[in-house]
Parts: sequence; structure tokens; C-alpha cells
Amino acid sequence: MKPTTKTLLPALATTTIITGIIGINYTIAHQLTHPKRSSISVPPNQAALIYEDISVSTPDQLNIKGWFLPAQNNGEEHLSQQTIIFAHHYGGSRTSDELGSLEFFKNFLPKGYNIIAFDFRNSGLSDGDMTTMGVSEQDDLAAIVAWCNQRIPNGQIVLWGFSMGAAVSLNSGWQFANVVGVIADSSFSDLSRYCLEALEAWAPVNPLIFSYPVFLISQYVLGIKAEKMSPLKAIKNYESCQLLLIHSHKDRIIPVQHAMELYAAANPNTCELCIFPSENHAASYFTNSDLYLQKVFAFLQRSFQTAALSPLTDDILQKRA
Repeated sequence: MKPTTKTLLPALATTTIITGIIGINYTIAHQLTHPKRSSISVPPNQAALIYEDISVSTPDQLNIKGWFLPAQNNGEEHLSQQTIIFAHHYGGSRTSDELGSLEFFKNFLPKGYNIIAFDFRNSGLSDGDMTTMGVSEQDDLAAIVAWCNQRIPNGQIVLWGFSMGAAVSLNSGWQFANVVGVIADSSFSDLSRYCLEALEAWAPVNPLIFSYPVFLISQYVLGIKAEKMSPLKAIKNYESCQLLLIHSHKDRIIPVQHAMELYAAANPNTCELCIFPSENHAASYFTNSDLYLQKVFAFLQRSFQTAALSPLTDDILQKRA
């Protein structure tokens, strides 16, 4: 029987709808992995800070840009063995987090801490044209840690990340022998689950039509292997390394349950959870800046002192290798 207009039109309409849905999902996935770059604010010297530009190369040949600020006070440099590496949020840059501003850095430099602030791939001044929600950004952080180890041999490092940067820090930190602490402000616990939860909440209609296809396109078309980003699994690898989890009680971007899950899976002897009464994402500092800094300074002191008193054993080094 030959096709008729009556039979062809429904088939054509169905094909058009399916093609449209696929196109919309691909567009959404592309937009999520290609956020607009945040600009870099004034360089540190305009804030009366001593610094040097750094550039490191990743395994996929991307140049990751950043700043190294040695510990300093009143214009005098005092290079320290203790370094804080800041890791910014999704779509941000080394200065886009309000907690990553130059004025904020001034809280730590006079107290004897070096600071490294850098741009993840596809952010700030770094190379790259795609953001992978923390998956490939782990290579960026590893390259920065390697640079720090060359610049300050036998030094100690605390990773301090916000949102995506917090998840990257937690997921990777246990692998670096000289990382003695990780501060994770507003991390998700598992990228696959978080993406599906966030997309389901956003989806204007049935998740089967929009959220799941977006996730699958990101996974298999754009190549983002979300299963490689699970701080919930990684946190079980931490032993002597100190952890500080910070979250807003009513965070509307990454619910506080993610932090509570991470804390439940961590070593209770080395992990602390601080929940602040805020509704905004990664906004705990602005809820109570004095308490926030008090917690952070106590954590930094504990992390560096504990590391000095408890050198890494061969078992731990082998596990991190």
C-alpha cells in the first residue's frame, strides 16, 4: 500500500518533534559545558601585593594560567613552606569568587601562607573551550600542584575549593602526598547524581524528554565521564589528611544533603562539617565572616601542625601513588 498524506503527516510530525527535542537537548548540553568566561580583576600589584604569573601545561596540552603570591607583610616577601591553592566555581575564574578576591587573600598572606589562585580550563585566561564540570579540571589542579612542588620542594599544601572547585579538590586531593588538608565549600557529593537531580528540578516537562537526554549527550557526545567525579567515593581514601566541609543550610543550588553525605562517609577523626544558616550557594562567609574565618584559621593550623607531627607512612604513600 502506497503511503498517503494521511499516513505521512503524522510520521513527519513525529520525526520533526523528535529531531527538535534532540536539538534542544544538545543545545542545552552545549551551553552547560560552554559557560561565558569570567574576566580577571586587577592584578595583585595594584592591590599592593607581591606576585608572579604562572602557566602550567596539562596532559592534553592546555595552558593553565594563575598567580603565585608568596607569604608577605607590609610589602616584604616571606616565602613559606605552607601554601593554599584556591579552586574556583563553575563558570568562574581566579578572582570571580568573592572569597577569592585580592582583599580576601590579605587575610592569609601576613599569617605565613603562600597563595596560588588559578583559572580552570575554559575560564579566565586559561586555554580550552569546554568546561567538564570538574572531570578534566582534575588535570588542571594536578598541574598546579606539580608546579607548587617544584617551586617549594617539601612544602605542604591545603586545597580550598568552592562549588565545582570544592568537588575537584575533594576528588583529587587524596592523591597528592603533600596535600595535608582540603577545605570544600559547597561541594556536590557525586556528579552523575547531582546533574540528574539539578536537571530534573529544572526540566519544564517530563525528565525523560529533557533532563536525561541532556545528561546522556554530555556523557557520550561531549565526552564528559561523570562517573570520574564522585567525591563521595574519593573521601573514603583520605586517612591522615584533614577535611573541612562547609555548606549553606538552605543552599538552593547544591542541597546541604550533599555535604551531610560526604561527612557521613568520611573519617570522623579527620573531618569537620560546618553548616551556616544561609539560603545562598557558597555564601557561608557572608552569613558570619568572623566565624567562617575562625573555623578556617583553626583548620589551617591543625592541618599543617598535624602533618608536621605525623609524617606520611609508606602505606599511605603507596595508596596515593
